Amino acid sequence: MSAIELKVELEERPPLTLVGIKTRTNMESALTDCPRHWEEFMPRMSELAAGPAGSYGVSFMVNETEFDYWAALPLKPGAPVPPGLAGLDVPGGLYASCRLLSLENMSQAYERLYSQPLPGYEARLDAPCYEFYPPDFQGSGPLTIYVPVHRKD
Repeated sequence: MSAIELKVELEERPPLTLVGIKTRTNMESALTDCPRHWEEFMPRMSELAAGPAGSYGVSFMVNETEFDYWAALPLKPGAPVPPGLAGLDVPGGLYASCRLLSLENMSQAYERLYSQPLPGYEARLDAPCYEFYPPDFQGSGPLTIYVPVHRKD
C-alpha cells in the first residue's frame, strides 16, 4: 500500500448525542467487522433519521487492541430510543480531522492521525474517535475522520 497525502486540520467539535448499535472488534478484524456491522444497522436507520444529518462510525478503545465500534445517527428531537438500539455521547473538544475521498485509505489515515496528528499535538486515547459519513454517502465518496487531540506537554 503506498503512502497517501493527507491534509490534517485542527477543529473544535461540538458534543454529539447519537443512537445506534455497537460491536466489539479488534485491529485485525475491523476491516471486515465494521462493514458487516453497518449492514446490520442500515435497516434501522429510517427509525432514527432526523433529516439529512449524515451518519457516524464511533470507536471507543477498550484496551490496546480492542475497541467498541458504533454505527450511529442523531436521534429525531424528542423521539425515544427505539428498542434494540442504545444512545451514546461523544464529547466535544479539539480534534484532528482529515477528509478522505474513499474508504480504501481509512487504515492509513487512522495510523497517521494517531501517530502524528499535527506538530505540537498528540492523539488522546481516553476519548472516542469517529468517522462522519455525509447524507449522500453510498459506500464510496468523501468522508471525514475525527481523532481527539491535545497539546503535547
